[in-house]
Amino acid sequence: MVLGLLLAACAPAAQAPESPDPAVNEELEGGKGVAEDEARAASLYGKACDAGDGPSCTRLGVMLQQGQGVARDDARAAIVYAKACDAGEEIGCYGLGVLHERGKGVAEDEARAAMLYGRSCHLGSVGCASLGALYEQGRGVRKDDTRAASLFDQACWAGDAVACIGRGSPSEKDPGAGKPEAAAIALHTKACDGGEAQGCFHLGLRLAKGRGVAKDDARAATLLTKACDAGLAPACSNLGILFAQGLGVAKDGARAAELYTKGCDGQDLLGCFLLGNALRGSNPRGDGARTTALYTKACDGGLALGCASAGNMFRHGEGVSKDEARAAALLVKGCQGGNSKACFFAGVMFAGGEGVAKDETRGAALLTKACDGGEAVGCSALAELFAKGSGVAKDDARATALLSKACDGSHGLACALLGTRVAMGKGVARDDARAFALLTRVCDASEGLACTSLGVMFQNGQGVAKDDARAAALYARACDMGSPDGCHRLKATQRPVP
Repeated sequence: MVLGLLLAACAPAAQAPESPDPAVNEELEGGKGVAEDEARAASLYGKACDAGDGPSCTRLGVMLQQGQGVARDDARAAIVYAKACDAGEEIGCYGLGVLHERGKGVAEDEARAAMLYGRSCHLGSVGCASLGALYEQGRGVRKDDTRAASLFDQACWAGDAVACIGRGSPSEKDPGAGKPEAAAIALHTKACDGGEAQGCFHLGLRLAKGRGVAKDDARAATLLTKACDAGLAPACSNLGILFAQGLGVAKDGARAAELYTKGCDGQDLLGCFLLGNALRGSNPRGDGARTTALYTKACDGGLALGCASAGNMFRHGEGVSKDEARAAALLVKGCQGGNSKACFFAGVMFAGGEGVAKDETRGAALLTKACDGGEAVGCSALAELFAKGSGVAKDDARATALLSKACDGSHGLACALLGTRVAMGKGVARDDARAFALLTRVCDASEGLACTSLGVMFQNGQGVAKDDARAAALYARACDMGSPDGCHRLKATQRPVP
């Protein structure tokens, strides 16, 4: 779905001057001020990609994967997505992850897909929901419902409405909870058939998520409409998501906003949160005060996602006056409400003294909650505190264990740091074979530090045959990814030997 949104439909071709400027190529692709010419756009994206322009690699990858303006070619799409991912393009990492998950153009490899989704999620938010699904199903990673929930929350918080389905609505407890899925579905079906709006609502959610039953967006929309019409506010909010994304119904942003409003007016906190997201997405520089008020309403009612969003609006002064003290208070409230992302942000603020009195001990406590709640980046940040002895007693073994946990959560930088520590024997017994495997896996997922550390292993002949040419190639790749150490080491390999 994400990839399909990037490109407009095909139109007849017309010639246009060659341009190295990706913005001009985009105009050709979409027919903005020039005759639409996707084939020409693809050619120009290819040239820009070859010259190292990451966004052009991303767009070319999408066109190759969709067969728009060029013959469909998943194998070539994988190559250009990899270049985009190396350049820090979240959609490039996501697209390559999709190909690995599905075995299209590359070997099927769900573990590598998870690492790439993790990289994409860390760069932005596009891969968070896909990574959450892998943790929920135990594909390519160990099944971890806590980590899955944290990732779905992160995706929802970042504006992925589909990831919000069924979240919130604390007043509408599922009577089928704790029962086998078949029994829960039978219970909801019977209730819905008997005219109970609650039954229609919960059955609609299961159909929308494909939980215990084949996913059926059209039927989900019908059932959620029935429940919404009966006055069940959470059903209106979740139905709005289907209209926002065009799932089972014609896509209609205005209708989605109406349904979010109806849900919010009916005191459904998720509706308020989603309406805030819709306002923020449609006009990021628009009515920040109203958006923040909606998030705050959701927060005050107990939806921790609302606290996280309101807190970040105040933290960054997005549409409202910057107020870091208020931001910290909202984020702490969100953390207390169980949102691990809010715990992470609050922990970073206190550990670094960002707008609040520096309190590394409190920061460590908040980061611990984030880590325990499935926030891999929280584990990584906490590891840094243990490595330095900031707010906690210095403990290399604990730092390494936390990096291992973060790495298990598909946080690429944590895996790179872990591999480097394993190679050095820092906080753990030195294990060259394990370090090599870790660093190779994460370098392949476009993490510059991993490529640099792997290059050091080849340069020193540590656990592998000494290979200066391979080391230089890895340093060059790391440098291209923006690793200062990779660039420094590459320069050193190019100096003439005295």
